[in-house]
Amino acid sequence: MNTSKQVNVMIGLLFLLVITFGIYFVWDQNVRAERAEEQQAEENAIRGGKLFALNCRICHGDQGLGSQENPNLPGAALNLESYRTIDPGQLTSLHQRLFETIRCGRVGTLMPTWGEDQGGTLNNTQMQQLVALITGAWGDEHPPSVRKLLAQAQVARAAGDEATATELEAEAQAILNEISEKGWETALELAHEQDTIVNAAGEVVRLARDVDADDTTLLLNDAHVGLSADQLLRLGPSGEEGSEVVRVVQAPGSSTLARRVGPGDDTLPLESAANFRPGVIVQAGSERMLVIRVDAAANTIIVMRGVDGTRAQEHPRGTLVQDPSNEVVVERGAFDTEARPHAAGTQVFNGPQIPPEGPLTGESGTPPCGQRPPAPQEQGIQLTPSPGQPERPRNAQPIQATVTEPQNGVIEVPMQDNRFLRNNLKLPVGQPVTIRIVNQGQAPHNLRVAGPDGAWNTGDDQAVPSGGGLVPGGQQAEASLTFQQPGIFAFRCDAHPNDMWGYITVGQ
Repeated sequence: MNTSKQVNVMIGLLFLLVITFGIYFVWDQNVRAERAEEQQAEENAIRGGKLFALNCRICHGDQGLGSQENPNLPGAALNLESYRTIDPGQLTSLHQRLFETIRCGRVGTLMPTWGEDQGGTLNNTQMQQLVALITGAWGDEHPPSVRKLLAQAQVARAAGDEATATELEAEAQAILNEISEKGWETALELAHEQDTIVNAAGEVVRLARDVDADDTTLLLNDAHVGLSADQLLRLGPSGEEGSEVVRVVQAPGSSTLARRVGPGDDTLPLESAANFRPGVIVQAGSERMLVIRVDAAANTIIVMRGVDGTRAQEHPRGTLVQDPSNEVVVERGAFDTEARPHAAGTQVFNGPQIPPEGPLTGESGTPPCGQRPPAPQEQGIQLTPSPGQPERPRNAQPIQATVTEPQNGVIEVPMQDNRFLRNNLKLPVGQPVTIRIVNQGQAPHNLRVAGPDGAWNTGDDQAVPSGGGLVPGGQQAEASLTFQQPGIFAFRCDAHPNDMWGYITVGQ
C-alpha cells in the first residue's frame, strides 16, 4: 500500500473514531442525565420521608397509613400504591392536588396550611419532596425508566400483545413503589430515632423482664427518664407485629429538695411531689425513707427517716430524692392497640402523640387559597347504632334525615371531598343489594361497613369496591352487599375515616 493510501486509511479510521466517540459521548450524556433524574426522584422521596417524620406523623401515622394504622389517627392514608400512579395524566393532576393540599390545607378538616406563603413552615421544594414521597415521582413527570417502560407497553398494546404490555406496566409500577418505599422507610427510621428513650448513661430504655398480656407493672432497665402519668409509651417499634401502646399510670417519683432538711425533719419539701405515693421507699443520698403521706398541692411528702438500716442525715437544697425502683404501673393496650406478651429486652419508645381535635382549617377568618368557607353544619339526626359498633368521630359529617333505600336492587352513593352525599341507608335483611359509589371528588375514596363485630378491617366487614380498595376521583365502583341480621351498622371511607361517615339500617 502506498503512502497516499495509508494516509487516507488513517484519516478514515480517525474520522470513524471521532464519530464513534461523539456517539458514545452523546449516549453517555443521555444515560448520565437519566440516572441523575432517577437519583433525584429517589433522593427527594427520602427527603420527603424525613419531612414527614418531623411534621406529619402525628395525624397520618409513623407508616403514613392514617386510620388503617390506628383508628385514632385523623389523617388520610398516604402510603398507598393508588397514589403511585403510572398514568401520566393522573400523575399531573395528582401532583397538583397533593401539592395544593399541603400548601393550603383542607377547609373544614384538621389538615392545616403548610406553605410558607400561607403562614406555614414549608417552602415549595419541601412540599414537592413530600409529594415525591407519596407518588414516587419528582414533579409531575415519571422517572425516565418508567417513561421508557410505559412507552414500550403502549407499543406492545398497539400490537395486540396485552400480556407484554401488562408485564411492562407492572415493572414501571414496581419502580415507583421502590422509590416511594425508600422514603417511607426513612420516615419510619427517623420516627424510631425520635421516639427512642435514652437514660443519663446513654443506654436505650428496655424491658428488664418478660411481661404477660395482663401484667400492669413493667420493670425497666431505667425508669428515671422523665416519665409522667398519662404519658404514652410504645413497647416495640412502630410498624412491627406485636407493637403495643401503654399509658403510664404511675412512674417512680423523682424530684429535688426545695430547701435544706435536717436529720429530724420528717416533711420533705420538693420541687414536685406529683409522682410520689405512700408506702414507697425513696432515697436521698445514702439515706432511705418510707413515704407516709403525699401532699401534691403543697409539693411535700411526709416520711419515716433512716429505714432499711440507713441513718437519717442532713440534705442540702437540690438533693435528688427518688424512688430507686424501676417499676412503672401502666394501662395496657392503650391507643386502641392490643395487650400482648413482650420479652425482656424489648425496646420502650415514647408513644404516639395524641392528635389534635381542632381547630378546623378555615373555621375562622378567611379560608386559605381562595377555598370556600366550610359549609354550615347540618343539624342531622341521631341514630343509635347496634351494640358494639364503632363510635362516630367528633368531626364526622352529620347523618342526613333523608333515608335512601334500594331502587331496583341498587343504591347509588355519590361522594365528594370529603363527604358521602347519601349517608343514611336502609337495606333489607338477607337480600343482596348493589351499592354503587360514584367519586365526584378528586381524592380517592371507598365505602367500608363495620360488621356485627363492630371492628374495622376484620372478616365480617363489607366494602365497596370489594376488598376495600380506593376509587380514584372521577371513577365509580360497585359491590353486592348482604346483611344476615338486623341492626344499624356504621360505614366510613377508609381514606377519610374521621370525616366521611354514615349508617346502614338493616331490616328495621
